[in-house]
Amino acid sequence: MKLQSVQMLRGIAALLVVFFHTLSIETLALADNPNNVDSGALMAGIWRNGYAGVDLFFVISGFIMVYVTSAGRGAGASIAEFLYARITRIYPIWWLFATAMALYFVITYGGPSRFFSDKHDHIMSTEWHLIASYLLLPQPTHPVLGLGWTLVHEMHFYFIFAILLALPRRWLPPALMVWAGAVSAGALAGMTSIIPGNMAELFFSPLSLEFILGAFAGLAISRRWTSGALPWIALGLGAAIFVAALALTPKPETFMLIWGRVLVFGPPGALMIYGLAALEQRGIVLAPRALSSLGDWSYALYLNHFLTISLVRRILPVGADYLQAWGLPPHLADLLRPGSAGIWDNLILEILCAIASIIVAWLTYRLFERPLIGFFNGWRRRLFRENEDRFRPAPVYATAAP
Repeated sequence: MKLQSVQMLRGIAALLVVFFHTLSIETLALADNPNNVDSGALMAGIWRNGYAGVDLFFVISGFIMVYVTSAGRGAGASIAEFLYARITRIYPIWWLFATAMALYFVITYGGPSRFFSDKHDHIMSTEWHLIASYLLLPQPTHPVLGLGWTLVHEMHFYFIFAILLALPRRWLPPALMVWAGAVSAGALAGMTSIIPGNMAELFFSPLSLEFILGAFAGLAISRRWTSGALPWIALGLGAAIFVAALALTPKPETFMLIWGRVLVFGPPGALMIYGLAALEQRGIVLAPRALSSLGDWSYALYLNHFLTISLVRRILPVGADYLQAWGLPPHLADLLRPGSAGIWDNLILEILCAIASIIVAWLTYRLFERPLIGFFNGWRRRLFRENEDRFRPAPVYATAAP
């Protein structure tokens, strides 16, 4: 059963990342217009920490993996089916937008040799960067579509969790604790980095702890620990801490991008997910339909938005030039030029970026993502007939990148 409350949180997480990157686009537009000294980025405040949507995504991922496998016993065929479902869910949509970004670089910079800065060219070849990007392997720089670094973590989560599925279900809690202990020890020993460049750094990334927190929330729900006022308390406390952390946490630096984000955003995220899922399990649904639907599109929204808002920023000034040439007064044309004086250009940029990203996400979901889900589910039923009722994975969201 798809939990509408979890879908809502996926939608919220995706919007947080969209707003975070819109703030980045605003800041770049202001920097490109040095004559504008009377206005700053309108979308500031809590949005500077909108990267926390990634942390919420990771916690949701752990929750969903436990929730959708709660009826499984961990047989080899079931593990294969689990990995089939995750691989076919993540890679095709990723390849679509990674290719779109690669083409964007070709069109913008004139060819594959300009995919990276000179610094990155010294780290790895263009060919290996593309291979690692498409396969979501750890590498010393961001994938061709920078947001893909979160999917590198996602696929790592899934393969480790698939190994744990081979254990009896009663062993899952201690196995998760062993995983958490190993990750913590390695991270504290300095065996990881902000962008894991190899499998060891990926394994010891503290971000795995967010997945594990979500997994424990999923265990609580699968065992129906939902009685009394506990879900309400967890939901209220988690939401309050999460919002306060968005507003009060300093601008991210090295600590916040490795350990800090896990400590600040992981636990309240797990409390919110547990509280909402527990209340829905008791028949109380707190998810508005619009946000639940946005959750269905959240993977496409996450993957498309940076490319979309970058294109919006480039298109708006061109449109302003054409309109001014056709007789529109300059002060009105400036409303479409990000970085102009005042706040109205900022507001228009933010609204158009959000609307464009959501429209592209909806179209992608309807025309590409949902048909693919149906296609691969059909093959899953053919390949894993004996396990047809054991794994019914809900759509896996995406993740975000700061």
